[in-house]
Amino acid sequence: MRHTALFSLFAALLLASSAQAADALTPTALQQKLLEITPRLVASTVSIQVGGGSGSGVIVTPDGLILTAAHVTSEPGAKLRILLADGRDLEGTALGVDHTTDAGIARIDSPGPFPYQPYVKDATYAVGDWVIATGHPGGPHAYRPSPVRLGQINRAGTEGGFKDPITTTAIVISGDSGGPLFDLEGRVIGINSNISGDWNTNNHVPLPSFIPVWDRLMNNEKIEGEKFKRAEPSVDDPYKPQRDFFYEELAKRPNDPVANLLKHPKLLDPHHIQEHLNRWARESTEEEPFDPMAYPTAIPFDTEPVLRPYLGVRLDSSNGNAVITEIEEGSRIGDLLDLGDVILATNGISINSASDFARALNDLEFNSEKPDLIEFIIRRGTEELIVRVLPSATHQRLYFRQPLSALADRMMSRAPALSLSDTLQNIRNTFLTQLPKNSPSVIPLVKGRQQIVLATALTENGILLTKTSEITKADGTLIDGITAKIGDEKLAVELLKSDSLTDLSLVKVDTSGLSPAQWTPRDNLPTATIVVTPRPSESVTVGITTQPMRSAPKSGFDHLLTLGKTPPFLGVTLATFSTNPDHPTVCLLYTSP
Repeated sequence: MRHTALFSLFAALLLASSAQAADALTPTALQQKLLEITPRLVASTVSIQVGGGSGSGVIVTPDGLILTAAHVTSEPGAKLRILLADGRDLEGTALGVDHTTDAGIARIDSPGPFPYQPYVKDATYAVGDWVIATGHPGGPHAYRPSPVRLGQINRAGTEGGFKDPITTTAIVISGDSGGPLFDLEGRVIGINSNISGDWNTNNHVPLPSFIPVWDRLMNNEKIEGEKFKRAEPSVDDPYKPQRDFFYEELAKRPNDPVANLLKHPKLLDPHHIQEHLNRWARESTEEEPFDPMAYPTAIPFDTEPVLRPYLGVRLDSSNGNAVITEIEEGSRIGDLLDLGDVILATNGISINSASDFARALNDLEFNSEKPDLIEFIIRRGTEELIVRVLPSATHQRLYFRQPLSALADRMMSRAPALSLSDTLQNIRNTFLTQLPKNSPSVIPLVKGRQQIVLATALTENGILLTKTSEITKADGTLIDGITAKIGDEKLAVELLKSDSLTDLSLVKVDTSGLSPAQWTPRDNLPTATIVVTPRPSESVTVGITTQPMRSAPKSGFDHLLTLGKTPPFLGVTLATFSTNPDHPTVCLLYTSP
């Protein structure tokens, strides 16, 4: 069964506006193109096993020539195990590698023909183009085809992977390395190389960087180029005194929640360290006082922490806007805002994301002795409101500026933010026109002024479906204080039934007039079907189905082909520990047979 919170756009896309230019890609055309080419793209994508590791590649000729990443095959002549999408398990050999761009070539040693896709030799792509990434994230799994990821180009590099990559929003992770990046004609335009910490910064070796060294790679050459050296730190860690002080104090608190998660100083930045020090200060007593700034003042002048306005709000910008999802108690602006408000502008600067908001605040001149008003334009429901806030010294926090030192030469610069394409915006607008006004189908469940989770309306009179693990205590009872935020009201929530296996719960609120989700008997949407899910504040998230529906194992992973068996493993789900005794955080441990 599939829920219309994941709504197939086959019908809705037909309602897309025809006002776009004739040569623009409409949502209908995008959907048709995805369904047309995806089977061929998946068929040409292979898994490459070498030396106990796993990567990906793409067949680009009928006789079995494979393009991949240099860090996957590593050395010319390496013997490879090639797993094809149709289940064949064949031997292969690594040809040349270019470690300056991360380009690599391999071949299948068995006779063809094999399913393949063509590749480009010139930069036929541009910023904003739609692209599809495939590969085998986490290694190849039995019964799981290569997942399909849709994205757009936000940097169109041409010189080569490490120096000038193609950067996209098509998300790739470990195991996808060496897999292909396709354009909407099904041509290979890049090879998955490496990722950063940001979801929209996925780096791919441009195909034009293969072409100048093609003959050398075909002749089994290993191109080393200039050795990459890690830059020497320009300064010692300026926050080492703070870090050492924190760990000395943490050692005195073996039962503190943070001691279970944070074992290595490098995992903590100065802001998070200071938050824990401040928390200990709040928990201190007259008999056992604690000074959160008692560490030695050995911080250089140019990295001295300074006071900056602290608004105390948390934003979600996954929909291309800045939606308030959490408000800290006592924050200066918190009395004027509400959960679900959308920030549209700050001091006349347009805001489309949490990053925009952070940059706008960072650019403001702040005088703690004579602060200026900060003006916000927000959308609450269908209304636009103006909110003005006067920052004060009681609502500031230390701001620790990070020194740029010890950076690797190979580190990528962050790709520029990419605004919504006309096609993506058109998809969202098309779906939003189908949502009943003031009759929500997706409802936030909150505790105080913090959004806990979302719930989906199943009936008009307040039966909702949500996640068990987010709303229940360890004994299975409802966490105290959870309410449903519907419009301007916060309504009490009653837990009706929970299912721990699926992590789903039915809850009830005393209301009516909701817009219930409709259920469809379609059990298997085609791969690359565009789907959307509505969210609060009249917004939607857009994505695609990445693979055919299949039965997930009750315990453990799918059969992992890298090891040739279903592996035993210890899986740990980590979450931020809470000091609230009514909402303890539990580390869930799972083992498979």
